[in-house]
Amino acid sequence: MPRTKGQKLAIALPLIVVLCSAWIVAENWLTRGTLNTSYLIMGAIALVLLWINIHETRE
Repeated sequence: MPRTKGQKLAIALPLIVVLCSAWIVAENWLTRGTLNTSYLIMGAIALVLLWINIHETRE
C-alpha cells in the first residue's frame, strides 16, 4: 500500500530533526565548523534527502 501524506510527514519530521541535531553537534565537534566541514555536512544531508526522495517516488 502506498503511504499517505500523513505517514510520510510522520517519517520525515523526526528525520529532519535528527539531521539538524547531528549537523549542530558535528559542527561543534569538528573544529568549530570550518567551511569544508560545513560543506561536507550539507552535502551529506542533501544526499540523504535525495535518497529518501528517490525511494519514495519508486513506491
